[in-house]
Amino acid sequence: MLFKIKNTEVKVSFTFFAVLLLFILIDKAQIYFLSLIASALHETVHIIFILLFGGTIKKLSFNFFGGEIERGVIRFSNIKEAVINISAPILNIIIGSMLLIIYPDSLFGLLNLFLGIFNILPFHSFDGGRALSEFLLIKFTEKTAKAVLTS
Repeated sequence: MLFKIKNTEVKVSFTFFAVLLLFILIDKAQIYFLSLIASALHETVHIIFILLFGGTIKKLSFNFFGGEIERGVIRFSNIKEAVINISAPILNIIIGSMLLIIYPDSLFGLLNLFLGIFNILPFHSFDGGRALSEFLLIKFTEKTAKAVLTS
């Protein structure tokens, strides 16, 4: 499914709907919907920082694994890029931790905490890896930063 909101193209993949149907059929729709809300919060934080720093959102894609943001051509400073990448997992960790302290059995808290920790891992395709790469690029060349991330 493809549609536009202002100048932003929004794409929702077939796998997104297929997994939703599967979770409904096995009576686990609550987990899927809470995961979607946690994921939407995550992507919203990325979008907020991109827009605050003067960027634009060209395309939003949603699939089984969550969301993906395609920005306009603007490349920010390394610090701003790191903030864009690290802010969303940090928010998920904060929300998850707070909810689990207040409500130890909170499924939404657990999902947020998992999403935040998973995304903050220092693998290049995750937010944590991209943020680490940006922090390394402040002091090192791209070649050195890449060597640190791949070793």
